[in-house]
Amino acid sequence: MTLAAKIAHLAEVEIHPIASRLRARRIEQLGLERAQKAFPDYDWNRLSYVFRRLNRGAAMLDVGPGAGYLLRIVERMKKFDTLCAIDIVERKALPKSVKFEVKDIANIDYPDNSFDTITCLEVLEHLEDDALPKAIANLRRMCRGQLIMSVPFAEPLPLAHYHKQRFTESRIGELFPDAKLTLLLKEPVNRVPWMLIEEQVAPRVSKQVNVSPVAALAS
Repeated sequence: MTLAAKIAHLAEVEIHPIASRLRARRIEQLGLERAQKAFPDYDWNRLSYVFRRLNRGAAMLDVGPGAGYLLRIVERMKKFDTLCAIDIVERKALPKSVKFEVKDIANIDYPDNSFDTITCLEVLEHLEDDALPKAIANLRRMCRGQLIMSVPFAEPLPLAHYHKQRFTESRIGELFPDAKLTLLLKEPVNRVPWMLIEEQVAPRVSKQVNVSPVAALAS
C-alpha cells in the first residue's frame, strides 16, 4: 500500500468497559450467535478505538449512529456538553440526551463551525455519486475541529447493492489528501478492512452569526 497509513489490528484493541457491558447486554437479549452475527466483536473493537481518538469539546455530531453504541460510550464518559445525531431513518434506540434529527448529510442545513467533533462511520459508501462530494463538503463545513470518518477499504467487485462507492488508495488520496489514515484490520484478515480517516478542520471565518447546534435543532 502506497498510502501513508498506520495499521491497527482490531483484535488487539481492548474493548472499552462500557462497550463490554453493552455487548454483554446484547448477548443476553439475543443469544451469542445472533448477537455476534449482527454486531461482531470487531465492531466493538472499532467503536472502542474511535472513542479513544475523540477529543473533549462542547458539541459532537454523529452521522449515521446506527444503534447508538458510540454515543452511549461518549455520553457516559461525558466528553461533550451537547450530543447530536442525524440519519436518513428514525433511530429510537439512541440515548435520550442525544438531539436527533432525520436529515440527509448531503443536504444538511446546520451552520458552519457547529461542532467540535464530527464522526461519520461507514456512511459515505452508501451515497450516490452526486451526493458524496456534497456530504464531504458539509462535514468539513460544519466542523470546527476533529472530523473522523471510516469507509470499507478496497472492497472487491462487484459491490454489494447497498454500497454505491468504492474507496481505493487513489480515491482516498484524492478525496482526503491531508487526512491521517489508519487501516483497521479485522479477524479473519480476509474480511474487508476499514480505513479510518481523520482530519483536523480549521474553523471557517464568516460574517454570518453562528448558531449553536441546540438552537438549530430547536428551530
